[in-house]
Amino acid sequence: MKINDYLFLILKYLKTKKLRTFLTSLGITIGIATIFTLIALSQGLQYYVQSELNKFGNKAIFIFPGARAGFVSSISGYFTNSFIENIKTLPGVERVIKAYSTSTIIKYNNYQIPADVLVINTNDINYLTYVDYNILEGTFITNNNNCQVDLGYQIANSPSLNNQKISVGDYINIFGQRCQVVGILQQTSGNPDYTILFPEGEYEKIFGNINYNYLIVIVYNYNIAYNSINNYINSLKGQTYTIVTAQSIEQIADQIIGGISMFSLIIASISILISAINIVNTMYTSILERYREIGLLKALGMKNIEVLVLFLLESGFIGLLGGILGIMLGFFTSYIASSVLKFYGFIGLQPYINVQLIIFSLVFPFFIGILSGTLPAIKASRIDPMVALRYE
Repeated sequence: MKINDYLFLILKYLKTKKLRTFLTSLGITIGIATIFTLIALSQGLQYYVQSELNKFGNKAIFIFPGARAGFVSSISGYFTNSFIENIKTLPGVERVIKAYSTSTIIKYNNYQIPADVLVINTNDINYLTYVDYNILEGTFITNNNNCQVDLGYQIANSPSLNNQKISVGDYINIFGQRCQVVGILQQTSGNPDYTILFPEGEYEKIFGNINYNYLIVIVYNYNIAYNSINNYINSLKGQTYTIVTAQSIEQIADQIIGGISMFSLIIASISILISAINIVNTMYTSILERYREIGLLKALGMKNIEVLVLFLLESGFIGLLGGILGIMLGFFTSYIASSVLKFYGFIGLQPYINVQLIIFSLVFPFFIGILSGTLPAIKASRIDPMVALRYE
């Protein structure tokens, strides 16, 4: 038989059983759509994380007092003056920015907004551009002893403001003080969006001496600086310190994304397995319905191997249909999921869909269909034409 003969017989039967074919392929559709969406978003998330971390590159190293689990740093304790001074003298270090990280509730008119606060000396403020703090409107805070602030983008445009926004020149209440907003930070989809920059001198007026708990180390040679900082911290006894770099965050991100992907693939595989069982059932039903037809085809000269190929291709086409529908559904769900994530601040996250993903989403269900139809196809190929022609 020629390939067009196979296609004619396959499409003829599938057209007569449209609803059954669709329902049989539905599980494949759901499974492929899940895998498609997952891979598209996870690849997009990896590119997104990499692009965000590339903004830091090898320019900065962060140090916290305390331990770290995953992305979360459990800040406990503070840095001594001797620790800070020793870090400044290490090879590869260009500048050490000492800061105090805390959180508070700010007030604007009758609204209250939770915010992280980074207390910093205005002499160091321009170095924050190395770690993705950039001005969108206004300027960085310039007077260390005045109550001025720079607001993260998501704070200035918080949903809590009921469609209002805080602009440069407005006043907010923070730490019980009325402070003027002199700058709005660019949107990054990261920590700067939810952070307020507050002048160190003004904070000391309110609370007294500052116990610094956050160091941003600007480096001129990353490898030398990292090794020297790591060796120095490992030589200390007592207090635990955590070093955070773009590379370490990327490694953790890859592990988390990989774990989520594996879990989701297991769920999707269950759906595909159930669909494979449905294909087996459908193909056995198809054989019973076409018993006489198979006998007639064999009586007219169709060989066993040709019957086998016919039913294998038919079950493969059911899987392929599920793959096509799964790709269409996957496109839709991946962009819907991306839009939802953008709503929550992940503005740079886009699903990454390439040719390899599309080919996989077609080839994989096709072979799943063929594999599922193997036993029914073998049974069909062994039908005795004389028995089949007398079958009622």
